[in-house]
Amino acid sequence: MTQEDQGETFSHFYLRPAQATGLTAKMRVRLLAGVQRIWGGDTSGAARAIREHVGVATNNLTNFFQQAEEADVLSGITAIFRHIREIYGSMPSIAVQWLTHVQTVFSEEHASYTIGAKGEVRYLHDEEFARSSTATISQLGKPRYANARNLFEQALVDFHETPPNGKSAVRHCFFAAENIFRIMFPDDPRLTAAGFEKRVRPLIDSRYTGNKAALGAASKQISSFGDWVDAAHFYRHEPGTEEPAQPPPELAIELVSVGASLIRWLIALDQFVLSRGE
Repeated sequence: MTQEDQGETFSHFYLRPAQATGLTAKMRVRLLAGVQRIWGGDTSGAARAIREHVGVATNNLTNFFQQAEEADVLSGITAIFRHIREIYGSMPSIAVQWLTHVQTVFSEEHASYTIGAKGEVRYLHDEEFARSSTATISQLGKPRYANARNLFEQALVDFHETPPNGKSAVRHCFFAAENIFRIMFPDDPRLTAAGFEKRVRPLIDSRYTGNKAALGAASKQISSFGDWVDAAHFYRHEPGTEEPAQPPPELAIELVSVGASLIRWLIALDQFVLSRGE
């Protein structure tokens, strides 16, 4: 039976994490089991590759996969792939088996990582997206923004559906921004480009008063974020209207990335207002 013919296990189908995970203990066990299955017992060559390419002194792959730092294990995946190619040629079936196994583990365990054709492990989307998302979640840590944080985290979860649900990710990112906007301006029921312009422009005039460059740059940002609000509305659910098609993956990532920037800026402006006791 091939991997494609097998049904999902109970835990993989029902016990999906609330958000993408790092390297868990379960993933470590599964990666080790894959190495052992592919090599059929003698893993000394794989251990040597890890020593050479990663710099971790190990003769025991069990200890390595169970105890090594997360970054070292992820680098070890690439080292093993390199070793396979050095021993067996450019792209033997054993290398394909390793790539397939690693990607299966990442996908089924909803990891934040993916593996490329050269055995390189990368963040599922890209490193900058991951950094931006992490920074945004950190800024949303205050109780005042709890609902917005839940919505933004759901946007990240949407990307890890199979297939990724970019449309839902854009919606949840928009709702997170709208939630903060409504906290700041309770009498505005919805986030629109016109409402954003009306409410935020006087605020930046106060925040950056006397700083001509900052005022000019912030003014352009208002226009830019207003365009983002209009763009996100193409995927915002409106009852009684036809559902839009899924956005292309790169567009969904870009929209959520810009939305994350807007969320962080709104939080900074909100904290400025709060600091003045208004």
